[in-house]
Amino acid sequence: MFHRETDAQKVARNRDALFDCMPRRSSGLERYTDIPYPFGKFDFLLVPAFQFGGMEHPGAIFYNASGMMLEESATQNQQLERASTISHETAHMWFGDLVTMRWFSDVWMKESSRISWPRRSSTRRFPREPRAAVPPRVLSARV
Repeated sequence: MFHRETDAQKVARNRDALFDCMPRRSSGLERYTDIPYPFGKFDFLLVPAFQFGGMEHPGAIFYNASGMMLEESATQNQQLERASTISHETAHMWFGDLVTMRWFSDVWMKESSRISWPRRSSTRRFPREPRAAVPPRVLSARV
């Protein structure tokens, strides 16, 4: 984990949750696809003021730091959103980086695969939250 957070308590408060969630998502995808993690390393960077919730690259994921380093008073929905974002970006390692569409008119292929994975993996950890609590992320593409 690479970060610029200077609040040691905030790092300590979130570190275990992040390191617990990251490998769980990748091992779940390995079992689901029957394809081992396709890249040698798996780094994640927490970027201040990053314009997206997250963005995957082969071997590394960049996250908006504020979405990962939650306050002590974080709600269960905020924790669920963090887990969903991690699941979403991790799914892109298989559906997007390993297997890439020919052109952006087929972006629905990688986005539809990664939409179902966060719902499948994150709601198990947050059983009291209804499935609808995971906000849908839909991208439209002209075909």
